[in-house]
Amino acid sequence: MTVPDHEARSRRERSRVTVGISVLVLICGVLAVGLVAPVGPAAAGDNPGLLGFDPAETEVDRGDTVEVNVWFRAMAGYSDDGVASYEYAVAYDPELLTAVDVEPGPWLERGEETTVSHETDIDEAAGLVTVAAERDPPAGGVGDTAEDRTPTATITFEVAPDAPATETVVGFESADAQLLQYPLPVLTDREAVVEIGSTESGGTEADGVTPDAEDGATGGDDPSATTVAAIIGLGLVAVGTLAIGAVRRLR
Repeated sequence: MTVPDHEARSRRERSRVTVGISVLVLICGVLAVGLVAPVGPAAAGDNPGLLGFDPAETEVDRGDTVEVNVWFRAMAGYSDDGVASYEYAVAYDPELLTAVDVEPGPWLERGEETTVSHETDIDEAAGLVTVAAERDPPAGGVGDTAEDRTPTATITFEVAPDAPATETVVGFESADAQLLQYPLPVLTDREAVVEIGSTESGGTEADGVTPDAEDGATGGDDPSATTVAAIIGLGLVAVGTLAIGAVRRLR
């Protein structure tokens, strides 16, 4: 039985489309696996560290002091490759605030026992506080979870006695971290808002601390899960769009 030419062409087109869709699905599957379980230096890029402040909002009277903790989210990388060292700089407005003390925190002292060195520096003119720590030897490094609030440092600020009633922001100027085998990118977009009040207007609460609702222990500090899910979702949408287009061509 002879098959008409148009039917033969249609079958060949269907075969090519089927193969093409299969290849696209396979590629998306490989990309998804690579995003969820990265290997080597890619792990650091897909799971960056995250610095932030606790509390994220605080109120204080002019002339008083306020303490701000700096926390660090750093999930262990490939083969539980933990953080071996970090350094960051905190920026503030020196016309409104003065950094009067920096107390290193125990964040990098966890994990296997080793020697941890801490360095801090205050540049009053520039309005910068630099904090650095290193494990020697690394002894596996340190990783944590999104719920952890162990501080890397506690910075004490004093508000200028003649400061106006206003809000000022404490943020990050720069940050670097090192895993056992490769650098760890660090996100530094978190800020702490300091609301300066007046003692003449009745003052503020003791210690001026407002609960940090935004950064509560809800898993929202994981910097990688949302990104991975979004990329995988876009890949699946692209495959579906191509498949629909191919089916319409065959009709």
